[in-house]
Amino acid sequence: MKNKDNIFGIIFLVLGALLSAGTAWIFPVCGPKDDGSWMKCHWSSQALIGIGVVLVVLAVAYLIVPQRHAKAGMSLAIIPVGLFAIAVPNGLIGLCGMAEMQCRATTQPAVTIISAAIVLLAAFNAIRLFRMEPKRETDKK
Repeated sequence: MKNKDNIFGIIFLVLGALLSAGTAWIFPVCGPKDDGSWMKCHWSSQALIGIGVVLVVLAVAYLIVPQRHAKAGMSLAIIPVGLFAIAVPNGLIGLCGMAEMQCRATTQPAVTIISAAIVLLAAFNAIRLFRMEPKRETDKK
């Protein structure tokens, strides 16, 4: 069980880091306007970087804590964070209005896919951990 749990923690860590680093460097949003001001996709990116950091912190805590129910609780905590990450570029803050813009073409689909994977994996893992049979005293040695 422990190795399976660590795999989920590592996946959460990688996806959280990808969400942060991705919106900054891998699939970045649009740059500043000619007058130096920022479009709203920039602010979505800033929020997503912060959300990714929160996911990384939760993933590290998940890897450190040994108790099954605590890991399940952290998986449950990851779900709304992932949903928030989906909501940021898809309407909460939003992106540029034109479909041809870089943020719409690359950032939005990448963030949506990564965040949906985070939510689905966290939900699956929480259910898996809560349904797991507790160890009996005779099993502990």
